[in-house]
Amino acid sequence: MEKIDLNFKEKKKKVNKQNFSFLFLVFFKFFFYFSILFLVFEKCVFFRNYFAIVFIYLSGRFINYVFSTQNLSLNFENFHKKFTQNKKQIVFIT
Repeated sequence: MEKIDLNFKEKKKKVNKQNFSFLFLVFFKFFFYFSILFLVFEKCVFFRNYFAIVFIYLSGRFINYVFSTQNLSLNFENFHKKFTQNKKQIVFIT
């Protein structure tokens, strides 16, 4: 028999709250800075056409930074392994 951690749900909730607060702050900074960039580029007629390119490039760099700092992975195999490992810890009470 495998040992089942009964406090698994409580630990998971704490981790999710920490990750959520971090990601909220990071996304808040992200949209704040990009709103300033948007206002600057809207005023400049010359740079208006290049705003989409700059936005896509910097948003890609930002997403890469967030995933690298949080040790998250976009790899489907790692997600599938984590999902199947957590599946063993689910207990049905009848």
